Amino acid sequence: MQKTSSSTKTIIIFVAILLIGVLMYFYTLGNANDSAISSLEQTGSSGNVDVDIIGARVLSLLKEINKLKIDKTIFEDPLYKSLLDHTVPIPPQNIGRANPFEPFFGEVVPLRATTTRAR
Repeated sequence: MQKTSSSTKTIIIFVAILLIGVLMYFYTLGNANDSAISSLEQTGSSGNVDVDIIGARVLSLLKEINKLKIDKTIFEDPLYKSLLDHTVPIPPQNIGRANPFEPFFGEVVPLRATTTRAR
């Protein structure tokens, strides 16, 4: 009986060490797919890595946006020019109080409850 429990403990310890090793591997190498981020980690430009990673992502997205070319000939198309604008103008609205949580000054008149009677 003693032999079985020691072999079970050995297997559990081996599995735990293997699991920790796999987790460490994915933690350290899991984000290496992005070339800008991996090159940033290699150079170690500053102490705040999170800000550097976000900056690298923004720069890579900006480069992708700059590569886009928009075909402006669509705006010269007669079909596009035949489109009509059907927007409805929104009239100016009454503006409420500057601070809605400020207490009222003067007399406050409560609203009366109205009831409907069946006729």
